[in-house]
Amino acid sequence: MAQFEGRNNAAPKSWLIRIAINTCKNIRRTAWFRKTDRSVTPEELPLPAQEEDRTLLMTVQALPDKQREVVILRYYHGMSLDEAARTLGLSRSTAFHRLQKALKRLRIQWEGGTENE
Repeated sequence: MAQFEGRNNAAPKSWLIRIAINTCKNIRRTAWFRKTDRSVTPEELPLPAQEEDRTLLMTVQALPDKQREVVILRYYHGMSLDEAARTLGLSRSTAFHRLQKALKRLRIQWEGGTENE
């Protein structure tokens, strides 16, 4: 925490999540990660008890990484769009467009339709 500078009114939560994201990206680049068996699928993870919650969680997990990141920060971590954008190092408009695209995709999946993109 001694290194936290609070640039652009950033919250400590955003700073810590950015560290976690960067750490995960660094791990994905290592030889260890490429050689490790990661055969556990999202379906094998513990899920919420209610079927509707499970379905929503699996649908969010199926989103492309860039869209999933914004959705998780915005709705799971309760960040504002501005906080999520700063955490991901994006402009507000880029974060907004990714969120809108993700919500459209989730709505289509939830309603059982198909996406025409």
